[in-house]
Amino acid sequence: DFARDNGTVREGSAPLNLLPTVDRESVAKASLLFSSGLSESALRLLSDLLSKMASPSYFDGMEQSAAIHLHAEVNGKVAEVHLRLGSVEVAIVYFGRQLELANEMSLRCQRAAAFVGLGKCYIEKGDFKYAESFLEESLDVIADDARKIEVYSNLQICCESLGRQQKAAELEHKIKQMNMSSWDTSRPNVEKARSDLLAMQQRLVDVTNEEAKLTTLEVKSAKLVKLQCRLNDKKEEIDDIAHTLQELTALSHELESVIQELEREIKNATMSKKKRVMSRLIQGTSQDVRTSELLLRHREKLKQVRTQLDDCMADVFDHEMKLHNAKDDLRSLEEDIQLEQSPLMVRVLNRREYGNMSMDTNVATGHGDGDDYIVSSEGSAVYVHSLISGQLTNVLLGNERQCGSACVVTALCYQGNRVYTGTRNHLVVSWDLSKLDVPAFVGKGHEAAVTSISGDDKKVISGGADKLILIWNAVSGNLLYRVPGHSRGIHHIRVGPDWF
Repeated sequence: DFARDNGTVREGSAPLNLLPTVDRESVAKASLLFSSGLSESALRLLSDLLSKMASPSYFDGMEQSAAIHLHAEVNGKVAEVHLRLGSVEVAIVYFGRQLELANEMSLRCQRAAAFVGLGKCYIEKGDFKYAESFLEESLDVIADDARKIEVYSNLQICCESLGRQQKAAELEHKIKQMNMSSWDTSRPNVEKARSDLLAMQQRLVDVTNEEAKLTTLEVKSAKLVKLQCRLNDKKEEIDDIAHTLQELTALSHELESVIQELEREIKNATMSKKKRVMSRLIQGTSQDVRTSELLLRHREKLKQVRTQLDDCMADVFDHEMKLHNAKDDLRSLEEDIQLEQSPLMVRVLNRREYGNMSMDTNVATGHGDGDDYIVSSEGSAVYVHSLISGQLTNVLLGNERQCGSACVVTALCYQGNRVYTGTRNHLVVSWDLSKLDVPAFVGKGHEAAVTSISGDDKKVISGGADKLILIWNAVSGNLLYRVPGHSRGIHHIRVGPDWF
């Protein structure tokens, strides 16, 4: 797509190789996202690049022609994304910038792209006459037959909308002739194209392997994950019981000391022949009190402290029993975990095949603020792995009462802090990753298996083998809309942040 010869750019080439490596990768990633239908993510990458290009120092050391060519190329890409997203007026502005830059350096390829883009924009606006003028201008600078066919197709739309049926028919005939003349199905050319495609795919794999970080997903049974969670909870419970037991034991020792002091002072006062004695136990400081009053107060306090000590010792006994039982439960859990980690179980788990996988698209494109997770499903279980370490952090399992006994996951979507699943028994299930005990909601409305699902923190959209699309409130789980009209089951659904 681009070339560089002795610092100059050949006509028709896009000098993307002159960009820094990071920005060149951003353009490649944006093109891949755009072709995959993820236009919002592509737009974020390209807008970031345009912001960098606004810096006067960005093009230091680069020829003026190459800098202008790059600016025109990126403006054109941004315009294409805005046009795809339906922001026609914004797309016109960026195509206009592309055209101005192209005219400044007489860049034929950029002028052609800008003319075609502006023609498409005005077709979207319904201004077919203005669109026709831009498309006809593009024919003067386009040499590629495939590009000309695209222009003729758009001109045909303009002529049909303006009531020029004869010219529209002539354009249709011309398109057919060009298609027939350019259609080369000879075996050598087909084999060469196939060979080139395979070589390109291999280069892409090689580059990806060089740049990518390999993450191996940890494999565990759902039961093992639940057992380990219970084990951690049990350890925390044992620590809490042991801490409380330690406090109760210390309190019992303090109460015993108080009882001993009270008994000692009562004994001394009983044996004393004095009418007044000194005591520290009445107000916490040494006081001169009547012997009869001291005996009365100390005997009443002794009775209260002994009652407190009895209650404290009962609590100590209860907590000792709780600690003993908790340690028994801990040993039982450790034994169950050992069984789940046996060599036979490991061999079985290593053959696991995930039916669905999903990750947050914002994380995938480097714009996410949340945790990096990848979720996958096997049977009725949904596994949540850390994308960085591959560690299995949680398993989502709908219980039989809520989800039925046949809730095999047939569709899966992970967005933000939510995981949405569609099941074979016609259910839509939402999970909040911060509250994993039970589903956030279980939606009933499909009449067949749910085959596709998408959503965010406000809405969930599901499609099923029943040919229906259902739109749900992501918080309450209420069914908002039923969308009929498809003649077959829904295989894929994609929802953008501002579509509803």
